[in-house]
This record gives sequence, C-alpha cells and structure tokens, in this order.
Amino acid sequence: MNDKRAQDKIGEELYRRYLAGDKEAFTELVRLYEQDLSFFINGFVGDMHETKHLLIDAFAQLAVSGGRFEGRSYLKTYLFAIGKHLALRYVKMRRRETHLSYEDIFEKFIDESETPEAFLQRLCAAGGGFVRAGLCGHDI
Repeated sequence: MNDKRAQDKIGEELYRRYLAGDKEAFTELVRLYEQDLSFFINGFVGDMHETKHLLIDAFAQLAVSGGRFEGRSYLKTYLFAIGKHLALRYVKMRRRETHLSYEDIFEKFIDESETPEAFLQRLCAAGGGFVRAGLCGHDI
C-alpha cells in the first residue's frame, strides 16, 4: 500500500473514532492533514494569515458536519473540497472589496458644505462597509 493510501486509511479511521466520541482522534486528524491543506488553501489565497483562518474554518466544518462524509471519496478529498470552497469564497469576497484611504473617501464623497459629522451620518445611514468597519456610532 502506498503512503498516500495509508494516510487516507489513517485519516478515515481517525474520523470514525472522532464520530464515535474520541475527541483526541480529531486532534490527530488535524495534525495529519494540516500542512497539506494549508499549502493547498494558500495556493488560492496567497496570504498565510488568512490561510490559517480558512484552515481552522475547514476543520471546524468537518468537525460539525455530523458524519455527512459518506465514504464515496477519500476523506482527504472531502476535506480539501471544503477548503477549496472556503478559499474561493474568500477570494471572491476579497475581489469585491474596495480599498480607499480616508483621503480618497473625503475627496470623492464629501460635499464641501457638509460638516464631517453630517458626512459620517450620511455614510452610516447608507450602511455597508462603513458600519462593519466600526466607523458608525463614534464621534469624529
């Protein structure tokens, strides 16, 4: 049996043990696939910091999937499909982000007759990224 197939057998056994209640088995499963999955996700994302977050999310989804893995593929394939989905979703969201400096915002959107407070209120009323960035509800 080759090394890859042996790894797959070990991973599937660890996952079965985890589903049966052995929490340590999941820790071993993470150790088994963590490095390969990290490199795989980072190939899409290109940012190791974000890769770590997505890696955690992928293992968390596997942990809470409640045994949805049916064995029609290898567990590694299933886990990497989760990782790929998360990575592509992240890349898609990142492409949609607009990165503007405060100077850009004020140059492009402020009305010269408008006070900074009125400007911020108008942005907060519009919602979106300004609310998520925590700019709303604070004094200037």
